[in-house]
Amino acid sequence: MENVDFSDVKFPIPQPSTFVDLSPSVHWAQLHQTVKLSEYPLRRIYDFELLYVQEGHITAYLGEEEYALSTGELLFIGAGVSHRLAIGSNRALFLGIHFDFFDEFDIVADQDIIVKHPDADQAEFCREAVISGQERYSTHPIFVPSPEIVRSMERVIGEFESGKPGYEAVCKGMMIDILIQLLRSRTMESFRIASARERLQPVIDWIEGHYSQDCSNQTLAKLMNLHEDYLGKQFKNVFNISLNKFVQSIRHREAKRLLRQSDRTVEQIGQTVGYDDIHYFSRTFRRWEGMSPREYRRMGQFY
Repeated sequence: MENVDFSDVKFPIPQPSTFVDLSPSVHWAQLHQTVKLSEYPLRRIYDFELLYVQEGHITAYLGEEEYALSTGELLFIGAGVSHRLAIGSNRALFLGIHFDFFDEFDIVADQDIIVKHPDADQAEFCREAVISGQERYSTHPIFVPSPEIVRSMERVIGEFESGKPGYEAVCKGMMIDILIQLLRSRTMESFRIASARERLQPVIDWIEGHYSQDCSNQTLAKLMNLHEDYLGKQFKNVFNISLNKFVQSIRHREAKRLLRQSDRTVEQIGQTVGYDDIHYFSRTFRRWEGMSPREYRRMGQFY
């Protein structure tokens, strides 16, 4: 087999398609259970996998990206993408389905799915269907599937494990429905996020104007008449940053501005941006900037 350098290959490999082109075959489908904290080794696969968290928590590392998933979320793992999973709960249940989009991958044993040698031919990897006018599945690999999609996944697993005559065709039909419904849910999710952004904008506006005050989740939730946990989760889902880190980012931005443009002491600047403890301010500033406030101020004098 020809040696191939994959350093310049962006996995998964896209294939421009339409919904009519979809002809997925299922290679493996199972309900998987773990009963202890564990971590799976780094690997790549030739096909694609849908991994639904039915119970528990996992951290998924896809390439250089890290994703935290909890009950009710689904992970799309692309063909050729280096990945590993860390189970973050003592008990976890997953629905797992390995498949391709174009009935292009034949396996003899389950292990054929996993890439075992570094010189695999690029042509062996399954291609991702990229539907015209739709976002790629792999662009944002986390989905929150509807109960109907989850039930369809359970039926695929049941049909695959039964091995009854015609199960391949039944699985194909259900997978087409699942793949289409996932893209439809992504479109609906975009509208939901846009609406959530609008609802959460007052939170951002308040922080921008009051970053020197108490900006804890509890305080912000009370101001917005929302449950603290709900506000924190919604903010993270919509803006991909926690409330606490967002507040820190605003305070850090203002601290840098004052260090450059004012003669106030570091202690005064820390208090101005919301840190009464100078040591905590310095530690937080260093985490964000890689240097202390005083070092940042001295550096600014040379520019």
